[in-house]
Amino acid sequence: MKSFPYNAVLEEVSSTNDLARTMGEEGAPHGSWISARTQTGGRGRLGREWKSNAGNLFLSVVLRPRASYPMTWVPLAVALAVYETAATFRPDAELVLKWPNDLGLRDRKLSFRKVGGILCEGVGSSSGSFIVAGIGVNCAIAPETDQPTASLGIDVEKFRVLLVSRFAGLLERSIDEIRSDYSRASLLKRGDAISWRDLRLEAEAPEFEGTFENYGEHGELQARAEGSSDVKRLYSEEIKLRLKR
Repeated sequence: MKSFPYNAVLEEVSSTNDLARTMGEEGAPHGSWISARTQTGGRGRLGREWKSNAGNLFLSVVLRPRASYPMTWVPLAVALAVYETAATFRPDAELVLKWPNDLGLRDRKLSFRKVGGILCEGVGSSSGSFIVAGIGVNCAIAPETDQPTASLGIDVEKFRVLLVSRFAGLLERSIDEIRSDYSRASLLKRGDAISWRDLRLEAEAPEFEGTFENYGEHGELQARAEGSSDVKRLYSEEIKLRLKR
């Protein structure tokens, strides 16, 4: 029995990701979604607060990848779907993806202004394992945060309709195609200077500097540290990344 309607837009919720988790545990099929016009407890990566202004998109979807599908590519596939939907509405804008989970606009000074974010959470339940993909996009309003933001200046309802239409075939694209398409949309280009810090260490962990090389076979970021010939594999749950300009 459903706790609430699936594939629906609610007025106000605490977190669409929490509702989508309930949907998945109740057996909701792949591609089922829930959206809200406002959230009171939205969250982003690393437990950060997600500002939930009315007029923006707050959407979560239940994804059930086939057993052979590499789970680490799901966030990048979702990011591509959001990027391609945004590009349909704003072909004039220089949209970019910032690994692992941000959509943004790049201006003439090459600075990055965040437009959206994605939070994927894996869940194991009696109905089978699934992933909740939470998507927040500044369609109408750029909230005030500790980093530069922007809005797409588009209608949230039209954006939602087009985005959810992509869910059914979201994971049908091959990994090679996702890597290629993601690389083209990526803010990071080979040879870019980056720095990173290992989140598994204490708060005073050292910051490493190097250059971006590529995206690996598991969707990880490959980087070469300064003074080293070795290529390091960096995973989104382990590091905090910064692009240096």
